[in-house]
Amino acid sequence: SATVFTPTGFEVDKKRLDSEDDHYINILHLKPAAQCLFNKVRMTKLPQELKWFLINIRKETQAKFADLTNGVLANFMFLRFICLGITTPNAFGLSKKQPTNEMLRFLVLLSKVVQNLAFGVEFEKEGYMTEMNDFIVSNRDTMNEWLEKISTQDLGMSNDQFVGGSSGNEIVPNEMMKEACLKSMFCQMYGNRPVLKRECSRKMDKSEWQEFSLRLEEIGVLNSEASSDSTRSKSTRKEG
Repeated sequence: SATVFTPTGFEVDKKRLDSEDDHYINILHLKPAAQCLFNKVRMTKLPQELKWFLINIRKETQAKFADLTNGVLANFMFLRFICLGITTPNAFGLSKKQPTNEMLRFLVLLSKVVQNLAFGVEFEKEGYMTEMNDFIVSNRDTMNEWLEKISTQDLGMSNDQFVGGSSGNEIVPNEMMKEACLKSMFCQMYGNRPVLKRECSRKMDKSEWQEFSLRLEEIGVLNSEASSDSTRSKSTRKEG
């Protein structure tokens, strides 16, 4: 939705304003841009694979931390997907060109606003953004309703999309969704393999780590040399 607007006349930080710019006028420009973005987000139909993730996030979070459910969902959706897409659209195939510095600043401001809205937090430390707090307050309930909507099973969903477990309450994905979940899990593990190696080799005993690292080698997350190095490193620490 950022492409609907020209990236001028939106700067709200008085320290960054040109002499001819007006802070309050720019606030009036930024608010409808943020509203347009939020409306676009709410109207976007989510993939069923993502919907399954969100349903299970709600289920698991409510079981242990009911009061934090929407915060966890907001974290997952906005910090991992939406805000990244806003500030680096070229990295996600949303734009062919890298944003100019002026456009990037505009996108950062939009990201700040929708991120605070997602968490229901009004601006305090960034004083120049406090004029956007009425936008956050007026859209807070709508945001919570949307987070609930995207993480609740639709009554119209067919059994091909979601199948009830033996208890009738368990949500089980079909084969397509299982494959998507496994791919996502692999990407997370592969992308974080240095942390994975360090933490697992530190917390597991030698035999457990050797067995686990072999499984990781089989699926391509680790190579044999890396897991051997971790094992040798662990043995050295124990001997020391």
